[in-house]
Amino acid sequence: MQNTIGEPHTRSGSHYLTAILIMGIYGGQVCPLVETLKLLDWFIELTLIFSFFYVLRLILLKKFMNNIQGRNQITRQFCIELLCCFSVGLVIAGINKWMYGFPGIESGLKIILGTTTLGFFMATDLALARERIIATQLAALNQNIQVDPRYFPMTLKFGIVAAIAAITVAAIILLVILKDLGWMMNLDTIDAKSARVSVIKEIGFVTLLFLIHIFNLILSYTKNLNIAVGKENTALIKVTQGNLDTRITVSSNDEFGIMAQHTNQMIAMLQKNTKDIQQTRDATIIALASLAETRDNETGDHILRTQHYVKALANQLRSHPKFKAFLNEGTYFIRPGILILDSAV
Repeated sequence: MQNTIGEPHTRSGSHYLTAILIMGIYGGQVCPLVETLKLLDWFIELTLIFSFFYVLRLILLKKFMNNIQGRNQITRQFCIELLCCFSVGLVIAGINKWMYGFPGIESGLKIILGTTTLGFFMATDLALARERIIATQLAALNQNIQVDPRYFPMTLKFGIVAAIAAITVAAIILLVILKDLGWMMNLDTIDAKSARVSVIKEIGFVTLLFLIHIFNLILSYTKNLNIAVGKENTALIKVTQGNLDTRITVSSNDEFGIMAQHTNQMIAMLQKNTKDIQQTRDATIIALASLAETRDNETGDHILRTQHYVKALANQLRSHPKFKAFLNEGTYFIRPGILILDSAV
């Protein structure tokens, strides 16, 4: 397989644009120091840094993902995306400390946590999208990947993603609550009702953002599962209909890749056994016909004449709409002077 980066630019671009909007609009709600910056300056800073790393990630993808096994592309995609978003946080924290004199490291750590959290959701989604691209490419080229016996189970991956998502959501919400508590303690007079509404709005907004990202990951996982399960179902349906030439594309280094490999081996064994049975049946029929001809010329000639008649009828009926569906090479074949019909016909 000739590997290409072929990554979905629209999908990755939307992730980066969403990250700029979230950090721009809501970064100050997590870090009070960011709230002191002018909104325009903050957006310009975010746009320039995110744009730089978006271009950098394209260079890294092209350099480190061409001409490698498809199963390794998914891991590298995830690592590159997460590393770039983590680096975005580092650069923003460094610029804020250098240009605006943000004290301590608390503000920088909050920014890094925010960009890394967004990067985790982004990296997971784009890695799943990469898996779908690889499956499409392999199916088009009729090629398979080699499944590593020490593969990373999909069930475990799903569990880790769910656990990390839950922990990061809890951490971000906790930061918002702590920021709001500090804000309320620093006010001399405060309307309790207004403060409560403000806190609820902020927590609700943060929760909504994370729910959108989580639902997006669930949708991505569902798409990949549908592809894997759909291939298995399609192959099994064809086999039950008698088509033993079908095979499943092995495109994932997980349980479904192992299932596809064993299903292909099962179909190949069925095909071989079926061919052996057909050859044995054909040899038996020909032997019986030859024996009848040897013992009784009249009976032998009758068998041959009947074969020729049925051969002519079968050839004629192959073009008839009512019979062409089952009068094919799978139901009968012709040797010189001999026609053999499947018993089901």
